[in-house]
Amino acid sequence: MINALGNIARLQHELEEAARYYTRALDIEPGFVPALSNLGLCLKDEGKSQEGIAYLERAFRLRPDDAGIVLNYAAGLLDLGREAEGEERLLEALRLDPNLSDAHTRLATLQLRKGRFREGWREYEWRIYSEEWEPQLRVDCPVWTGSPLDGCVILVRGEQGLGDQIMFASCLPEIIAQAKLCAVEIDGRLKKLFSRSFPAARIYARRQKGVPGWVADDLKFDCQVQVGSLPYRLGRELDNFPIHRGYLAPDPVQVLAWRSRLGGLGEGPKVGISWRGGTKETRQATRSVPLSQWVPILKGQAHWISLQYGECKEEIKALARAEGVTVHHWREAIDDYDETAALVSALDMVVSVQTSIVHLAGALGKRVWVLVPANPEWRYLDRGEALPWYPTARLFRQTQRGEWRPVIRRVADEVGKLPGAPQDVV
Repeated sequence: MINALGNIARLQHELEEAARYYTRALDIEPGFVPALSNLGLCLKDEGKSQEGIAYLERAFRLRPDDAGIVLNYAAGLLDLGREAEGEERLLEALRLDPNLSDAHTRLATLQLRKGRFREGWREYEWRIYSEEWEPQLRVDCPVWTGSPLDGCVILVRGEQGLGDQIMFASCLPEIIAQAKLCAVEIDGRLKKLFSRSFPAARIYARRQKGVPGWVADDLKFDCQVQVGSLPYRLGRELDNFPIHRGYLAPDPVQVLAWRSRLGGLGEGPKVGISWRGGTKETRQATRSVPLSQWVPILKGQAHWISLQYGECKEEIKALARAEGVTVHHWREAIDDYDETAALVSALDMVVSVQTSIVHLAGALGKRVWVLVPANPEWRYLDRGEALPWYPTARLFRQTQRGEWRPVIRRVADEVGKLPGAPQDVV
């Protein structure tokens, strides 16, 4: 019962409360395997990976033939960067339960992060069976498996977050060119941007309530495909992603308006920044760098423009009081994603942590520098300074977990080399 209360708290993302319940359960029964494993996961998700792995390993030692327990242990190992051990445990979990979708999905993200695309995309197909998969309106037509699309009407279904939908959209031109008609169902915030960028397709907002527009249009589809499955269907690997100068098209009138507004700030580079990524559920602590730690970068001679979503006014004000650094934040550019795209296009470049702004800038063909943690999301691979899907991206990688100062210093040095900036950055 106490373990169950912990599970409820954990589902509500109340990690500290969940940990207390699991600890109480273990006080009563120290060898209670579910509580050991759950506490380990809870600590991992709180950013206490070293503490968490001890509980996960204890649970594994007590019940090595339980696929779910083995999977949890693998997750802890991977979070610590012990990838070889983690992969071995994932494969072990799948030997115990070949249909364990979360093990397949974790294996996929590991393989993709390491650039093993051929096997990674195949395993990635299991994500639709995961407990985290968002239900979609049923469409009565087969799933497209890569066969010729001549004469076909296909529905491409958006999934996951904004960044994923933007990244996978690099595959849309090939689908649009092949099919008789391509309908794309995406997050409503992207509708204007995608409609302008892919005029030969029909773009529909994916609604949380009611029905998508393609239902009202009475479209009949020959096949459907998830947007995240397009790289697999098209055989994308490291060396065959299309080289592009940007496949998203901002509103040119809005871009001109933002260029005029930015020009009013004076001489010097206009650089957009985003310092907080993800949510509690998607590793926000790992993906974010507090604005106060950006000071060596922000002391560079440039005009800094906030691209940060969510509440950030107080952080910006505190920085101005403490360091005399100005970061411009225009709420109207953040609330409307089409306006965000126009602002990003008008900037000279973007510097960001792992967040959808990286995908937006890369898809617009804008130069973007990314601060990448030691255990990155799979979309940023596990090594190198470049990304196959965004030719304009440059990655600055953390070499020690939790230690951002060397990364900040390297970015600050590079900011000092920008046209119009001094060579010495304080």
